[in-house]
Amino acid sequence: MRIKVLNELWSAPKRNGAQLGLQWCRYPFEGGAHCGYCFIWRSQRGLHPDRGQAYIPKRGVMLELMQKASKAGWFGVVEHQGS
Repeated sequence: MRIKVLNELWSAPKRNGAQLGLQWCRYPFEGGAHCGYCFIWRSQRGLHPDRGQAYIPKRGVMLELMQKASKAGWFGVVEHQGS
């Protein structure tokens, strides 16, 4: 399965350099592609999709990313664009 990232943004780096990201992705499935949001961690070594569901330490971090995506003009809006 090859996921295509359509939009993304990242939190400020933690002391260890890790950042939490919010992405809007296209997921190819057998019956056709579907779009949805994804939280993912990255560090200096790269992305960490192997962590499965992203650990979100506090709701403030998640809300901050959603606010940034809203200000960037794609959070919520992309759901209605059929991408």
